[in-house]
Amino acid sequence: MEITQRLQKKIEQYQKALKGFKDLLALDLRSYEGVVLDGLQNGLIQKFAVCAELTWKLIKLYLLAEHQIDARTPKSAIKEFYLAGLADSGLYEKLIQMQDDRNSLSHMYSEAAFQKILGKLRSHENSMEAVLAIISRSMTAQG
Repeated sequence: MEITQRLQKKIEQYQKALKGFKDLLALDLRSYEGVVLDGLQNGLIQKFAVCAELTWKLIKLYLLAEHQIDARTPKSAIKEFYLAGLADSGLYEKLIQMQDDRNSLSHMYSEAAFQKILGKLRSHENSMEAVLAIISRSMTAQG
C-alpha cells in the first residue's frame, strides 16, 4: 500500500478512536458511583492510552510521508513534528506530557496518579484534536 494511502487510513483510524474517546469523555461521571464509575474511569483511561499511542504513530507516519523524516520513538516523533514547524512550543510540551502520562499508566499504578491523569484528559483530548487538525489541513492543502 502506498504511504499516502496508509496515512489516509491511519487518519480515519485515528478519527474513529478519538470519537470514541470524546464520546466517553462527554459523559457526566458525577452521576455514577461504585463499580460503574470505576469501570467508566478505567474505560476512559484505556481509550486515552489507545489514542495517545495512535497520536504519535499518526505523527510518525505523517512525518515520513510528507517530510521524509523517520522518527522511531514517540518523543522523537513529537520533537520532529515541532522542529518541522508543525506544532508550537505549547502543543509540543502538551504532547510530551501526554506521552509521559500514558507511559506512567503502564509502568506503575497509584490511585493518586490515576486520578491526576483523569483530570488531564480534556486537555489531552484538545492536543489530539490539534494534531488531527494540523495534519488534516496539511493534507487538504496538498491534495
